[in-house]
Amino acid sequence: MFCSTIIPTIARPSLKRSVQSLLDQDFSSTNYEIIIVNDSGKSLELSNWNQSEQIRIINTNKHKESVARNAGAAIAIGDYLHFLDDDDWVAPNFLSSLWELSQRSQSALLFGATQLVDGQGNNLFKLDHPLNGNCFIQVIAGEWISLQASIVKTEAFFRIGGFNQLITASEDNELIRRLALNYDLASTSEIVAYKVMDRSESTTDWTGYSFQSRWARELILDQTGVFKRLQDSIQQCKSNRSYWYGKSVRLFLTSSYWNISNRRLFKSISRFLFAISNFFLSGYHIFSIEFWRAIFRPHISIPFW
Repeated sequence: MFCSTIIPTIARPSLKRSVQSLLDQDFSSTNYEIIIVNDSGKSLELSNWNQSEQIRIINTNKHKESVARNAGAAIAIGDYLHFLDDDDWVAPNFLSSLWELSQRSQSALLFGATQLVDGQGNNLFKLDHPLNGNCFIQVIAGEWISLQASIVKTEAFFRIGGFNQLITASEDNELIRRLALNYDLASTSEIVAYKVMDRSESTTDWTGYSFQSRWARELILDQTGVFKRLQDSIQQCKSNRSYWYGKSVRLFLTSSYWNISNRRLFKSISRFLFAISNFFLSGYHIFSIEFWRAIFRPHISIPFW
């Protein structure tokens, strides 16, 4: 089987749209499955699609997205995993486009463009990243890749440990960062998914988002091989390399500040030394305006440049 889509749900009415968008795929029904993880703590409303042989429903009990997604992944049989929220949906070409991409690339994370929409379904912005290969510097610097528009090799997902169940906010970004640390990425510019941008209906814990995002990044910087992977990804940048060198310096400077603010003296010193190392490895790029802009300004996702 090519792909297993996992939808954690709290029984929102929008689930019907999410499921129907998958059932309407221009793709062989025998090559994908849909796993709905009911984390609402109550029974799901019966719908016509409940009878589909492509759909399996399992229950968790209000343990949030990371646990629900891991539970769905544990029973999936697809070569790739797709994680879709119950208020988002996919385009009819979602599976066919990413299947074609999988025939051209063996990368662990394949993704397409995302159409961002408001709460009423009106188009806001097309999120399209020209990212391929080792993209660790872009991802760790803050590049936003929509998980809803992505598929992940099942083997790679379990090899890195799946979703970190201690993270209840920014868990999508955290997973993609760990994938980028260990594997290459590949993309297509075709719109394959629609993501709703409406905080009033969001299940994300925005009050803890900033801290958890920073903490999750720190956990990744603690991993072995980070420095080499970072430098290799910068060398693969075909344009704006000065900017990404600057981002590598900022990455460790902000980490050093965060750690000293949290009374982690030795970790702060270590991060500062890595920042100095990245500075000297930047060579002539330190004379570029883009280098210093990257250090002093937060990253804005490439499609918004």
